[in-house]
Amino acid sequence: MRSVDVPFWKEAINDEIDSLKINKTWFLTDLLPGCKSIGCKWIFLNYWFLVASNFLRPDIAYVVGRLGRYTHNPDHSHWLALERLFRYLKGTINYGIHYACYPAVIEGFCDANWISDSDETKSTSGYVFTLAGGAVAWKSAKQTIISRSTMEAEIIALDTASSEAEFLKNLLYDLPLLNKPIPPISMHCDSQVVIAKVTSKNFNEKRRHLRIRHKSIRNLITHGVISIDFIRSKNNLADPLTKGLTRVNKYLNRRGERD
Repeated sequence: MRSVDVPFWKEAINDEIDSLKINKTWFLTDLLPGCKSIGCKWIFLNYWFLVASNFLRPDIAYVVGRLGRYTHNPDHSHWLALERLFRYLKGTINYGIHYACYPAVIEGFCDANWISDSDETKSTSGYVFTLAGGAVAWKSAKQTIISRSTMEAEIIALDTASSEAEFLKNLLYDLPLLNKPIPPISMHCDSQVVIAKVTSKNFNEKRRHLRIRHKSIRNLITHGVISIDFIRSKNNLADPLTKGLTRVNKYLNRRGERD
């Protein structure tokens, strides 16, 4: 440290250590010979960089989540996958999310992939919301419960996306640039069976957690928070957030991601 503030920072660090000792927050001991103060695997260093990148790059949301499952026990194949991802980021280093003046309405896309691998027991959900031609919110994550069918996985994904839509609509009311009142957020789903289920008052599923999610979605539809529309899978912007695809370029421009 060569800054003129070196004495100040040293004093601040010593005060912090003294505070830890006085409050008995930690028990400070001498470091054992041959040990490092902070141990960290290579995959943790790279993974947390990818997590930070994920906040600006919806196109890597799925693969970052997938690699994150193996941070505690990585092997050579995970290293190769990580290298391939870094090569992709290097080739698209100038990519960013671009926004336009139109359309000034928010749209939502949701999808689910039901247990794609034999070693998995839970499905993957994904959603993305666009405003003014660019993505403003997205997520790719494994579901917290086991779904027994594709329909159940899609309902869980739609419920998760609908909760995010409710938050975003409340947030939009605080933005002075948008006209009020804000119309229902159009949620695009590629399952006609799920759309028929959530738009019907009758729900004959016996699983309690599905009935709760059905009622939650129905409540948002009734109160004008969201509306459900059908979209084909090839046009669903959330599709790359649930599975690995060979080509994702056609989704980038529609989410506002370009050079």
